[in-house]
Amino acid sequence: MYATITDSNGNIVTIVNWKVVTHENGQILDRFIDSNGNIYLERPQKEVIDGIELINKLRIKAESFYQIQGIGISIGRTE
Repeated sequence: MYATITDSNGNIVTIVNWKVVTHENGQILDRFIDSNGNIYLERPQKEVIDGIELINKLRIKAESFYQIQGIGISIGRTE
């Protein structure tokens, strides 16, 4: 899964990817990280995520990281 973050004009600001990573201590994590290395959410690995929680985290973090309001979020599927 990925999310495209756009500004109020529809221009792409960044793309956030859902990656499963192994932490140094061996814990498996879900990491939602954008193309600029900003981490939006990191949690113990699970198969599903609450869509409303994810959209809220993406919006709050994108507004903070990029200092923009009125962002758009589109969710897509990866193979």
